[in-house]
Amino acid sequence: MDSFPAIEIDKVKAWDFRLANINTSECLNVAYGVDANYLDGVGVSITSIVLNNRHINLDFYIIADVYNDGFFQKIAKLA
Repeated sequence: MDSFPAIEIDKVKAWDFRLANINTSECLNVAYGVDANYLDGVGVSITSIVLNNRHINLDFYIIADVYNDGFFQKIAKLA
């Protein structure tokens, strides 16, 4: 019995506002797997990580069951 059913990702958004080209092997990758109820918490967490780690190149990945346009607008501001 498979406790992790396959999911289909149907929406992908990407923002990259780096000031210089960087080697992606030098990035800290941070991934979130959440439901719609925790999207605001993801924004708070990302903000905290960015503000407290300005010297580190960061890549964030957010996988959620539902997104809305308001969430994408907030994340774009963080980018």
